[in-house]
Amino acid sequence: MHLRSSRTAGVAPRECKSRRAIAWACRLGAILALAACAELEEANPFRETPQPPPTPDAEYVITTPFVEAEFAPYALQGEGTISGQAYVVRSNGQIVLADRQQVVLVPWNAYTREIREAAEAGYQGLANRDEKYDRYRRTATTDADGRFYFTGLPAGDWSLMSSVVWQEGGENVGEFIYENISIERGELKQVVVSRRL
Repeated sequence: MHLRSSRTAGVAPRECKSRRAIAWACRLGAILALAACAELEEANPFRETPQPPPTPDAEYVITTPFVEAEFAPYALQGEGTISGQAYVVRSNGQIVLADRQQVVLVPWNAYTREIREAAEAGYQGLANRDEKYDRYRRTATTDADGRFYFTGLPAGDWSLMSSVVWQEGGENVGEFIYENISIERGELKQVVVSRRL
């Protein structure tokens, strides 16, 4: 900031000293304020920080705000259909179908992205899921061949999530699978939700 001299401004000497003191006080205040902001930013509890690896009973704490306006259009009745199949291809080439597993269809946005990332990381639940979120989840159950259907869908961006379970060494082993999909009004979309291990 450029300050005019008190002589040019026609200010009396006593007023000049007073204004200089005020100017320096303002500058010092600004410097201290900036330093305080830097410290607050460092200790800001709302900044996204990595959560610890999940334990069997751990619940994920979601940090993305639930914005209902982003979900509301997906609650409307539409004319779209998603038809698909879910499976995993193991490292030995064996295909394991998602036999009678739940498939969840949700609008794709920042909130559902964080939920999916938590599921990928191994968390079994959310500690603070907004109750309104359940209004916008659609579910189906696969048949023995891993096939599923969703009807009456409005156009938009969706995320499909499911799991595949099989026996390995006498124990149940599961794999989380997902796929993003966009549908137009009245579209019939066929998808494959799979993962190669």
